[in-house]
Amino acid sequence: MACGVPLLALIMAACQSSSIDEAFDEERGIVAKVSPGMETVGEGAVTIGMVTGLAGPRNDLELRYLSGARFAASQLGTDLVRLSIYNAQPTKSGIDEALSALRDAGAKLIIGPSDEAQLGAIAQHGNGDLPPVIALVSNDATRGKGVYAFVSNEVDSAIEVAAYAIGAGRKDILLVHPAGAPEDALARLGNAIVSKGGRVSGEIRIEANRDDPFADAQKEITGARTVLLAPGFADPGAIAASLKASRMLSADAWLLATPEIGSGAGASGSYFCRFDRLEIGGLAREYQAEYGVAMSDAVAYGFDAAALSIGLVRTNGASALSAEGLKSPSGFQGLMGAFRFSASGSVERNCSIYRAAQTGFELIDPAPKTF
Repeated sequence: MACGVPLLALIMAACQSSSIDEAFDEERGIVAKVSPGMETVGEGAVTIGMVTGLAGPRNDLELRYLSGARFAASQLGTDLVRLSIYNAQPTKSGIDEALSALRDAGAKLIIGPSDEAQLGAIAQHGNGDLPPVIALVSNDATRGKGVYAFVSNEVDSAIEVAAYAIGAGRKDILLVHPAGAPEDALARLGNAIVSKGGRVSGEIRIEANRDDPFADAQKEITGARTVLLAPGFADPGAIAASLKASRMLSADAWLLATPEIGSGAGASGSYFCRFDRLEIGGLAREYQAEYGVAMSDAVAYGFDAAALSIGLVRTNGASALSAEGLKSPSGFQGLMGAFRFSASGSVERNCSIYRAAQTGFELIDPAPKTF
């Protein structure tokens, strides 16, 4: 699949397509309860599977993933693929049953699950027993071979804004993080900074409820030109304000953060990376008309997972639903921007760089459309 173009073309064509024949209108209570078992969208020759844990307590996030995938299949691929959805009990045995049913139905790729705790059911099948799995989880989730993460989170945002600073020549980055931040997430962030060509010049661990969180960090802060506030602070704007008030930073210092920083006096001047959802043609308006709710990021992720699968089949046939097809270095283009998968199955997604101000945000560098 060439650099995202076929998938983007599919999405644009969808703006003129007919609507789906069953909407998940939350206001009218449709799909308030989901029975265990299989449902399908489309009658194409190639089966794409999707597993959910919706035959249990209502899960609005998972409903949005599902509605996005259904919408994509109905808009883009009813002639080409059959989206077979197994709504399972949200237990290991329930997910295992769903995976086995989708495998036996001939699924060439499976979308889901969206709960990291359910990924263990995939591992127990063993290598080669299942087709590739696009799990609606973040890169922080523990995944086995053949499982691809798809949802970008705040750690990914921090990695990308750090990469932007490194590209601007700011290779030494002082990392500031809250006490209790997950060690694996911090390790992923630090390793990514190094892989992007940078260096973690120091770390400052911030304890909660301190009047002056940087009182003991004069040595690390003095002269620092680039500081990254890692995810997890309850009030990152207040941390940024305290850092500025220390007056120990270099005069030309950059403060990097995540979208959690918000706006306001403390956040003003901070750079952050945001995974922008594209509004292509009338697609978002058509979704809202059909479902009765606005298209959220979760809907867009579900849409992109299904659209990726359909685009690969339409361009290169069912054989493209493979590790080789998914790991195209040129990547793909979707509603959540350009993305690609690494050799380990992590997802990398382009994002836009913004600078916070007291009353809003300034777009500094729009997300690249290709890799």
